[in-house]
Amino acid sequence: MTKKIVFICVCTALAGTVFSLLYSFDSRRKKYAEYDGKKYSVSAKNIDELRNIAENFGISVNFPESVQDIKIPMEFNEVYEDYNRLQYDIGMNLEDYRGEECLLYTFAINKEEVLHMISWNGQFIGGDISQKDFFGKIISLSSKFA
Repeated sequence: MTKKIVFICVCTALAGTVFSLLYSFDSRRKKYAEYDGKKYSVSAKNIDELRNIAENFGISVNFPESVQDIKIPMEFNEVYEDYNRLQYDIGMNLEDYRGEECLLYTFAINKEEVLHMISWNGQFIGGDISQKDFFGKIISLSSKFA
């Protein structure tokens, strides 16, 4: 009986160690991204960190108007391919997160525009600036003050 318990404990510890190693070596886990030749933190574990990321792009926001669960599709259609190209300017690529559950934060910038920020496991992975009008323009975060 004692050998069985020891065996179970050892197996559990090994499984935990393997999971921790795989989690820490996930190539999608980043601490920084680069925009305009400067590195910025992509940590998005709370609203303050998201606001700090927005400030890197010259955007000042308060609290999100909404937070939604979204899923990045496994297959990108033309719309998603175009949207993903917006992310390249800010050092991001949503292809790395296909099939992943994420959070979409929507912040008001002004009466006409909103800021969308996407986070995955406490990490900023992309976003855009959109006009509130249904047929409004969507631009990269790097385009706001270009």
